Amino acid sequence: MDIAKTLVLGYPESKWSLDGDTYDGLTWLSNTPKPTLAELEAKWEEVSNPPPVVTMRSLQLSMTLAQTMAISAAIASMPEGKDKRDARIYWNHSNTVSRSHPVVAQFAQMISATNAEIDALFAAAKILDETPA
Repeated sequence: MDIAKTLVLGYPESKWSLDGDTYDGLTWLSNTPKPTLAELEAKWEEVSNPPPVVTMRSLQLSMTLAQTMAISAAIASMPEGKDKRDARIYWNHSNTVSRSHPVVAQFAQMISATNAEIDALFAAAKILDETPA
């Protein structure tokens, strides 16, 4: 684990100093509680393995026609308002989509997809993004 990188990326508003590269050398200067070593290790997993980001085009291409139609229909059937507008804009106009974005969980519910199925869609979309046109 890279403690300095974990602190910079995972705790950007915090103040600290690090003597060496071990937890014992961490001096916490912020008014918030100093994270435990276990918390830093968990944060390291988060910052060193960011969720995949793919193009919306590739994500939609990796889905079945039934899945894309189900999401479009579910958005169309939402009550008028901000949530419907936001979902429609995100689905139709986003250049990229992050696996961790909350709307992905909403879309997953709309097509009754499990986390593993969504992960597989993102993996397929990543391949499409990396394949030369």
